[in-house]
Formats: sequence, C-alpha cells, structure tokens
Amino acid sequence: MRVLAVTTPAYGHFHPMLPMARALTASDHDVLFVTSADFAPRVEAAGFEVQTAGISGEEAGAQVRQRFPDLADIAPEEGWRRGLRMFAAVIAPSAAPALIGIAGDWKPDLVLFESAAFAGPLVAAKIGVPSVEQSFGRLRQKQWQDLAYELLVPLWQEHGLDSRPRAEMYKYLYLDICPPSLQSERVRDIATARPTMPVPIDSAGESLPDWIDALPNERTIYVTLGTVFNKDVSLFSKIIEAAQGLSANVIVTIGNSGDPEALGPQPPNVFIERYIPQSLLFDRCDLVVSHGGSGTMLAALGHGIPLLMLPQGADQFRNSLACDRAGVSLSLEPDEQQTDGIKGCIEQLLADVSFRQSAMRIKAEIAAMPEPAVLVPVLEGVARQGATEKKQ
Repeated sequence: MRVLAVTTPAYGHFHPMLPMARALTASDHDVLFVTSADFAPRVEAAGFEVQTAGISGEEAGAQVRQRFPDLADIAPEEGWRRGLRMFAAVIAPSAAPALIGIAGDWKPDLVLFESAAFAGPLVAAKIGVPSVEQSFGRLRQKQWQDLAYELLVPLWQEHGLDSRPRAEMYKYLYLDICPPSLQSERVRDIATARPTMPVPIDSAGESLPDWIDALPNERTIYVTLGTVFNKDVSLFSKIIEAAQGLSANVIVTIGNSGDPEALGPQPPNVFIERYIPQSLLFDRCDLVVSHGGSGTMLAALGHGIPLLMLPQGADQFRNSLACDRAGVSLSLEPDEQQTDGIKGCIEQLLADVSFRQSAMRIKAEIAAMPEPAVLVPVLEGVARQGATEKKQ
C-alpha cells in the first residue's frame, strides 16, 4: 500500500502523524509526506521521504494579516478564526496544485492527512482514492467545521469537485487520539471515528541532561509554552517567579530559538533549557505548566500528571475547559496570568491529591486506546474499499 501523508507547516499537527506513519512503514507500506519547503526538514529528520507543496507558515501568516485585517485584534479565545483562514483559505489553495501533481505521479492508494491539512481530502477526491483524517486533539467545534466547509467550497469548485458534500471530512476514517473524558460528545455522531492512542514522539537516541540526576528537591514542575506560543518571555518570567519560592525543582524549556540568558540569573532550583525530550522527563514530574496545546496536554496526562493551563490561542481555551471539567487541571485566562494567580494555582494543584487521581484516571483511558499499529489493518481495509469503489 502506498500512503500519501499530507501535513501543514505546523509542528504540533505533524507530531500525531508520526506514530501512524511509522506503524505503516513497519508493516512494509510506503509513505510519502508532502508539506511546505520550510517544514520539509522536520519531516526528513523524522526519517521520511518528503516532497514540497504550498507556501511557508510565515508567508501564510503574512497573507492572513493582509487579506483579513479585521481579524488582527480579535480576542485570544477567538484566535481559531484567524488560524482556520490560514489553513483553509491560504495554505490549502497554495498546496493543492502541486499536491495533485505529486499524487498523480506517485499514485497512492490512500491519503492520510492531519486535521488542518485541508488539501488532503481534496487531492484524494481528485485522484479517486479514500482519505483518512489524523486528529491532533479534541474534535473541532461545530463553528470551526461550518466555517471550514464555507471557506473550502471555492477551492473544491475550482478543481471540479463542487458536488462533494462537506469536503469529505470524516467520510472514510477519523483517527481520534483524544481520551473519552476530554472528548466532545459530538464525536459519537462520526460513524468513522476510531480511537487511537496518542503516542509521544521524541527523536531516537535522545537523553536527559546530566544535572537531572542531582535535582535538589523531591517534587518537579515542568514549564513549557510549546513551539508557537513560546515567544513571550514575560510569561515565562511570571511562571518562574511564581514557582521558584516553592520546595520544588522548576524545569523550563523555551524552544530551540529561545535564549535562556534572556530570563536572567536563576536560583538553584530553576533550570532553563531550550529543549528536553518530554517523554523522558515526564516520569519525574509532579506538575506541568503549559499553554494548553494538545500535544503537551495529552503527553502529560498519558503519564498521569495534573496541569496548570495558561491558554494563549488556537484550541488551547477549549482544551483548558475540558481539562478543568475533568478535574485534571486549573486554568487562567490571559488577563489572569499574573504571578500571584499562577502561584496560587500551582500550590493548589500540588496540595490537592484529587488532581493527580483524576489525571491517573485519564492515563488509564489513554493506555486502553489501541496503538497505531493496531489500526494499520483498518487503513488497509479503507484502501481496499477505495479500490473497489474505483472499479465500480
């Protein structure tokens, strides 16, 4: 089976695709990724063949600012509207022509696409093969879906596919990596949804820094703002100030483009790095403070760790609300993200064992979800179904 994997230039969206792509290659299937030229090196570093289509993430952001100036000052919790236009109205149209050409030459049996790679189902429909959607978190809200379909109609019509209903989202298979306690009830309406374990991915051969084995305190707090919303040094400073006086180790990662020196000198219990492999660190953590991105959220809960959520945009506000309702987190709105409020939440999360108990319950849910390798035969069946439909 030949699988064309389509991803946008967004690291958090690409991450959940890797376990399924690796499971496919382990079963002797061929996988070819297609993404933007600026993101292609990340795919190559993961060990996959890649071809390029579409504009860069930076250029897409610039086009959104130019074409949709009315969205420049929307509230952070409405930031998904800006992001959706970037993926559906800018990135997808830019990628579609080259992607259709690549698919025509390579002749895949199946297209695997992450939830924001809207050119994926389009190219699958264009060449007459089925498509499989790889989620990267919770099911998108109905508003998001309705606006996505509206934005995609002109693109589908441009490629002669105006009769396709609802852009063929969820038509064949939806790989759902969100544990039940955090998932929207609307997922029950998707007949093709199949639970799939969220598997954290770090690069092979990575290790923790040597100083990890000499941490001065028993408890450890890990702080991250992900790979997109990690530019606000002032928020890092507030978190560190809130946590540094506690009897806990505070480990902060600021991203490969960040400068640890920008945060100034720190006390002996605070450690600042550009990057640490989370999958190796989480077994040592008692609390994770994050922006509420899906990858960090699911990875932390997969280890039974409670969360302090400081949402900045995208799907983070909905993630925070779901985690608060499940009893695994506390969250603060942007105007509440001040040192005193952060400190109070950290103290409560460390003192109240119910947060850890609820996180362990979700850890058990995640452990019970099928691993990606279990879903490979399901994808094979979808490909066979597509071949049958093509003959009819």
